[in-house]
Amino acid sequence: MYREGSGLENVLLCFTGPEYMHMVLRNHGATNIPPRGLAMLRLYPLEPWHARDGYTELESAADKDTKKAVRQFDAIRRSTLHSVTVQRREANLERAWHNHLSDLVDKFFPGDLAW
Repeated sequence: MYREGSGLENVLLCFTGPEYMHMVLRNHGATNIPPRGLAMLRLYPLEPWHARDGYTELESAADKDTKKAVRQFDAIRRSTLHSVTVQRREANLERAWHNHLSDLVDKFFPGDLAW
């Protein structure tokens, strides 16, 4: 179905929340997330690839460079998810939104998103 080295950007992945978000952001003309960041969002659920070196026959040279960043992103995501789960109070979430997250959304996603 796929040629060796065809690149993960050409592989059909299971339609997950991150894959959907990747499609929305990729098609949002005003996003400021670089292509590598979008690839990290799309590929972190593909744990057999970035954690256990599966699917290497499909990797392009760019995928090999991106893999380390995906591993780091996934580690940060897991750590953050754990800390949020431990402290999931409404006040903490609202404070995080106002103190940090809303500025990131404004920076990387200016304008309205087309859902």
